[in-house]
Amino acid sequence: MTLFPRSFRTLVALFGVSTLMIPLLASCGGGGGGSNGPKTPPIDKTTPVPPPNPSACNQTFAPNYASSVTLLRWQVFPLRVQFKQDAQLSDARQATTVAGFNEWVSATGNRANYVVVGPNGNPNVTVSFYPFTGGPGDTLGTTTVNFRGNIIESAQIELGITGDAKDDQLTAAHEYGHALGISGHSPDKPDLMFFSGNLDGNVTTQDLNTLLTAYCNNFNRNTALTKPATGPLQTIVIH
Repeated sequence: MTLFPRSFRTLVALFGVSTLMIPLLASCGGGGGGSNGPKTPPIDKTTPVPPPNPSACNQTFAPNYASSVTLLRWQVFPLRVQFKQDAQLSDARQATTVAGFNEWVSATGNRANYVVVGPNGNPNVTVSFYPFTGGPGDTLGTTTVNFRGNIIESAQIELGITGDAKDDQLTAAHEYGHALGISGHSPDKPDLMFFSGNLDGNVTTQDLNTLLTAYCNNFNRNTALTKPATGPLQTIVIH
């Protein structure tokens, strides 16, 4: 990859119960394009990772990396996506982000889809941007997922802007994968959800099968069939 790496840390906060911070591997998502950027450092294989929490789905979608990540899911699609209206938002940045998100929409046959809503649109997912400088501790993207049990209630995606449309689209695609419920990273470099993404930004067979496992291939669109999620509110932040 050609971009400076994301720091890969996960914070799991159980509100009203306890707070657990687990430092993880370096980097998250993005990359691709040219040859002038700094290189991704080696992965520290000794860094602890959160315990996997595979889906209870009894269907097999193989090959996948479901046993290596925590799998969450939304109850209803399409999701409502809202872009933060501030000085960092532009038509070009929103279009690049939408193109990244659409990698998943296309891969799932339009099942993991979304609609963009305005400032009063009651969003499920919010998206904001910030300049990416590549300095110490800077990250290409951060996704925060709030959930009960294994049901996602809301998500926030923060995207670092490099100015390279291909890289920024890949970052958006990677972070949308986290927002859809893949709370962790693939151990395999070719996958979009590898800790630093893949070179072409495409959802791979393993990426898709892992998401299908999270949902048992059932992307519900009928709100009347859903039940309120129970349990304490929890948050996963993936950098």
